Formats: sequence, structure tokens, C-alpha cells
Amino acid sequence: MRLRACLFASAIFILLINAAPSPAATAAPVDTCSLLSQAEMSAAIGTPMHPGEHDVMGNMRSCTWRSPQVFPRSGPRPPLVVLQLWVMPFDKRIFDAEGQRTGKENVISVSDLGDTAYFATYGGAMTVLNVKKGDIHVQLTWIGTVDQQSVLDGEKTIAAQVLSEL
Repeated sequence: MRLRACLFASAIFILLINAAPSPAATAAPVDTCSLLSQAEMSAAIGTPMHPGEHDVMGNMRSCTWRSPQVFPRSGPRPPLVVLQLWVMPFDKRIFDAEGQRTGKENVISVSDLGDTAYFATYGGAMTVLNVKKGDIHVQLTWIGTVDQQSVLDGEKTIAAQVLSEL
């Protein structure tokens, strides 16, 4: 039930992002799937990942990577991980939406990434990293059950690499 609530909250947030007017309408959208290769994503996550894909509408600002669903005959199943990356013009309303809870138990400020950044965690199954650098907002959503420190480290690695490409 918690996972469904997290996914619903994420879907509403994504709808808000898509509905928000772009403050930098003249800036060309970045093809987010071109920012990280399948190998780079797999290395950052620590598990094999499929190549990144744009959503069904072909939105270039968003890219999603998924781990393969593997059902081994014996031994533990590898974690199922879904990672969605957004790169968009900075909009304070959108950036601050989750960060309003900074200082609360589920929001962790990140001091060594971009101009300002924070993690927001939801029930252990979803972690969102928001990073502002100049007039760019990078958002990375991790859905899956992996230990929390691995998630935070993986998202920071990915975000740092994305920021270096912009």
C-alpha cells in the first residue's frame, strides 16, 4: 500500500512538472537519455540496468532506466530498481515542493552537490534527489528496495555525472 501511495505521489509531482510553464522557454531541452550510458548507470546503481528510455510521449527531459526482472532458480533475486531522471529549467515552486519538509525526518540536505540539493525519502521504497545548479533543476527518482546508503550514494554519483555533462 505504501508503494502505491509513493507511486501516486510521484505521478502527481510529475504532472505538476509537465504542467509548469518553463521560465527559460528559449533553452533547448536536454536529451536526458544521452547523459548516461547503460554501463554508467549500471555501475552507479551496482546492478545491471536496461538502456534508458524516454516516456511514451517522447519527452526528452525525462529518461527511465529499469533493472531486468530476473527470477533465478536458486539464491536471492537481484533488486528491482527503476530510476527516472529529469533535467528541466529551474522553477522554485517545483524544486521546493518536497524540500518544504527540510529538517523533517524524511528530508536530508546535501551540501556537496550543485548550488543546493536534498534527498526526500518515502517509506524506504522511493527516494527523490533534487539538485539546483544555476538555472537547471535535476531530479532523480529511485524506486526499489535497496539499502538506503547505496541509494543515496548511487543517486549522488549519477547526479554529479549529469551535472558535469550539462
